[in-house]
Amino acid sequence: MAAFELSVSALTLIMVFAIQHTQGREQAATQRKLDELIRAAPGANESLMMLEEASREFMLDVEGEQRDIRSNSPDTDNEQ
Repeated sequence: MAAFELSVSALTLIMVFAIQHTQGREQAATQRKLDELIRAAPGANESLMMLEEASREFMLDVEGEQRDIRSNSPDTDNEQ
């Protein structure tokens, strides 16, 4: 019985690593596609293309800028 439990635990661990590897590849591919869309869009802020590697301070600055843009947008319903 102990050998079966050990085998199941080992298989579970292998499956977890396989799933994480697959998700990592999918996320990387999605990121490259999004970067290409930003690069192709006229007027897009290209500094956002590598945002996942930016410093915490830069991320907070971008967050603040986007919050300001959303709050000043005529599409935004400010009467919630």
